[in-house]
Parts: sequence; C-alpha cells; structure tokens
Amino acid sequence: MVRFRSLLLSFLWLLLLTTISFAQDTARVYLSTEDVVQSGEDFFLDVNLENNMAVRGVEFYLTPSPNLLTFLESDTTNRTAGFALADTVYNDTSLRIILSDFGGADIMPGNGPIIRLKYNVDPTAIGAIEMNFSGVMVTGAGSVNYPVIIENLTLDVYTPISQPPVASPAGYDLLSNYPNPFNPATHIRMNLLQPQSGVLTIYSVAGKPVTELHRGQFPAGGLEFSWNGMNRFGEPVPSGIYFCHFQGHLTTLQHKLILLR
Repeated sequence: MVRFRSLLLSFLWLLLLTTISFAQDTARVYLSTEDVVQSGEDFFLDVNLENNMAVRGVEFYLTPSPNLLTFLESDTTNRTAGFALADTVYNDTSLRIILSDFGGADIMPGNGPIIRLKYNVDPTAIGAIEMNFSGVMVTGAGSVNYPVIIENLTLDVYTPISQPPVASPAGYDLLSNYPNPFNPATHIRMNLLQPQSGVLTIYSVAGKPVTELHRGQFPAGGLEFSWNGMNRFGEPVPSGIYFCHFQGHLTTLQHKLILLR
C-alpha cells in the first residue's frame, strides 16, 4: 500500500511538472493594427508573438473573409531583424508566411510584432473583414514544434470621409443635425428615399472614426439618431469639428457637426 501511494505521488508530480512545462512552452500568435482601415487605401497589419521560450521559426496561412484585401508586401520587425521571410499568395486569397533563421538565431522570449504585412483594401469594401489564421506552426531549436494559441482579428472597414455625397436615383437623400453647434448632445436626422444597408459613423476632422451610431438596415423615410459627444470607449471628445458620415450601398451622405464644450 505504501509503495502504491509512493508510485501514485510520483506519477502526480510528474504530471504536474509536465503541465507546467507545457504551459511555459506555449506560444500565442495574434494580429493587431494601429491604422484606420479604409476602403481603397493601404494599411499595415502586425503579426505578434508572445513566447516564453526561444523560437527559431514561425509559419502560418492568413485568409481574409470576405476576400476584399490585396496583399502587397511583408517585412520583419526589430524582434526578427536578420531573419529570412518568404511570402506566397494562393488563389489570390490565402497568404502563406514562413519566417526562419537558418543561422541559428532565435526570437527571444517576449511579446510584440514579429512580421508587418501591408494590404490594400478594395474600393467597394465596407464593414467587417475577418482575418483568419490556419496551419500555424511555432518551432524551436531542433525542429521542436510548440503548442500555439491563435487569435484571429476582425477589421472594421470605413469609407474615407473625403468621398463626396451622391444623389439617389430619384431626388436627394438628406442628413442634418440639431442643435448645431451643440453641447453636450445633438440629434441627427436622415431621410432616405430607398431602404438600404449601411453604417452611420462619427469621424474627427482628421478622418479618424470616433464612434459608430448604427450599422445594418436603414429603412426608407425619416430616421433620427443621437450623439452624446462620446467616443466608442464612452469618453468625452474635445470641442471641434466632426463629421457624421453615412455609407450605404446606394447612397453616401456627409454632414459637419460642431461641438462646443
């Protein structure tokens, strides 16, 4: 009985050590971007690696859905300077990346970008684009493959506010607000001649999205929304000029708002 308990304790201790070692040797691969992703324009997408062990190479496929992005180029970062980087696009859709150093250098433990990807957004794109990983491999010295946690990313694609309003097929759609100037909130009125899907967004004068008021279906006729002068994080924005921008699949509208604190 004593011998059985001793063997059981040894087995449990070994299992604990294996679990701890497994957790320490698990990598996380995820995406991020600091750019405002706008239709018809270029943007940069960072591939990040969080690792507690030395990594010799990384390989993966990355696929946008829907396929409204064109891959332009890839580059290494400060963490992977001197590494060999190869990229291949299959069927104009899936991007395959292989990052390695055959000289024996490693990506040291840390967290941050290891690859920067440049894409162009189709001029017709608007709304969400899913960036999906597949076939991800993180390799150490001796061709050891580590377990990987992957995190996909959803991109929100906006239409540049410099795009002029367009007339509807019969007459004009309208976008206005009251009061204007306003503090602390304003009512935004729309009148659409045709029902359509779209997105109503507040932009800063620099063209950065501040908050999204509504996304989805917009019925024909008079509509009213309100904006409380807050960004998407619930923080008050400073005084200044802002733009309310409606991008529908039939109509584009834009109206200037003035916030006075």
